[in-house]
This record gives sequence, C-alpha cells and structure tokens, in this order.
Amino acid sequence: MTIATSKSSILVLISHSSRDEELALSLIELLRAALGLLPHQIRCSSVDGYRLPVGVNTEAQLRGEVNAAKIVIGLMTPHSLASPYVLFELGARWGRGLRTVPLLAGIGPDELRGPLSGMNAMSSESEPQLHQLVEDIAKLLALPLESPAAYSRYIPQVIAKSRLALGNEPQSTTQQLLHTKEEPRARIHFSRVPVPGAGPKSRGRFIGTVIGLSHPEKYKIVLYALTDKWYVQPLASASFTKLDGGGNWESWTHLGFRYGALVVSKTFKPAVTLDSLPDVGGGVIAKSEVAAYEGPNPLP
Repeated sequence: MTIATSKSSILVLISHSSRDEELALSLIELLRAALGLLPHQIRCSSVDGYRLPVGVNTEAQLRGEVNAAKIVIGLMTPHSLASPYVLFELGARWGRGLRTVPLLAGIGPDELRGPLSGMNAMSSESEPQLHQLVEDIAKLLALPLESPAAYSRYIPQVIAKSRLALGNEPQSTTQQLLHTKEEPRARIHFSRVPVPGAGPKSRGRFIGTVIGLSHPEKYKIVLYALTDKWYVQPLASASFTKLDGGGNWESWTHLGFRYGALVVSKTFKPAVTLDSLPDVGGGVIAKSEVAAYEGPNPLP
C-alpha cells in the first residue's frame, strides 16, 4: 500500500532525543508496515533515511515541519525530558492547537509536565496501546490500516527498544521496586523534587525516603542531577547523603532537568559524572529517577 502525495508533505514527525535513535527507528518500521507510509512522509532527524535535507537551516526547517506535519509523535523518555529542543517542539505544537501524540518509554504519565501533562499518552511498552496507536493515527490521517498480520511482528521490537530507554529497566522511573537478596522490598519515594535549571550557582532541595530497608543505617544515598551528563550531588567532595533511622534523607543539589537517587552500601564509590545511572548490583541497592518539578506552585 502506498500513498500518492507530494514529496514535501510530512505526515508524521517524530520528536525525540538523538539518544533514543533505536527506539525511533523501531517506531518508524511499525508505522510504515501498518500505514504504508513512505520515507519522505516521515521526519525523524536522527535516523538515516528520514533526516533533514542537506544544506537547510536546521532550526528553521524543523520549526516549519513541526507546524506543518499532520501528526507529531513525541517520544517521551528520560532523555527527551532532559532535551530543551524536544520540549520546545512539543510546546510549540501544543500552542498552535495541533495534534500531538505523547508516546512514553521509560517514564510514567505522572512525569509529564506543563501542557503535556494534560494529554492522553500511550505507552510503548504495552502491546494493546501500540495497536491503538497505529489505529488512531490511521484514522487521523484518513489512511487504510493494514491487517495486523502485516505489522504485528514489529510491535515486540518497539517494546524491547522502549525498555532500553532507561538502562534496560522496564519498570517505572518514579518508583522502582528492588529485587536484591539484601533488601528485596526497598523502594525510593521522592517527597520534594527540585525545579529544572542548570549552572554551578543553581540550588534546590531534594528530599525523600527509602521504604523497606530493615537497617537504614547500613546504607547511604548518592544523588545525581542530569544536564548534559549526570553529575553527583551536592559536590564531588561530598557525594554521600545520610539516611536517618527512618530511611529519610535530605540534601541541597545543583539544578538539572532530571534527578536521580541511589541507595548504596557504605563501601560504594560513586562516579563524579555518568552518561547513565548504574543498574542495581555491585553496591547499588536501589535506584530511582524523576523529572524536575514544573508544577504551578513551588513545593513546600
């Protein structure tokens, strides 16, 4: 099935972080199989075959295509939540009242902020929701939908790539359950999350509780803030935050676009900077991360 249209017509634009290139490619393959879309009808700036034309002004071209595309799919991952460009594209689209489809991977709907928080989002880790996604897009574009037999085999690929969006972990980033022999029920709860920002002079308060630790005094907290990388907080020379007897912790932090917390053993040696937070194991008893707080009023 093909669609006769101008080669300048972008039907679907995928707004995403370049770090989620593999997930974006798997989504493109699903959309092409389900809807018969051609390469020139899809824009995905970090995937070969779907990039911007050579020589164009990148910002001007993207600005025009974000507004002109029939549908913009926002791949919402920890990486895209930390990308000002993705948030700008989706905010501009929302401001014009144009159709925007948030597709979640590695985050929960409660982590969406601003205009996105009011949109009905789909999960790329759910097979039924991916079926609904292609069905809804077919209706919005007034395109015939192929038989599920033609595209169903691409859905497991999207699910697999979405589970890699946050360090190979399929669980919610807001509150991840832990499965270690030492503390099998522990989890991290954030009660105060800093606002977004960046810079050496920025400051915020980060407060939380570790639930399920039988002996909190055996462990420490290591905090990170994400800007271009994950930076240990509050300082490289003061990288541990103390847990009290009830599992509570509190620290100041430099600001970022996402914040992370690790429950670690006292012998753990935290890295000053990281590209991604470490997995549970090797001294890490628990991990969790969350988007910066962007609510209407400051948290108390």
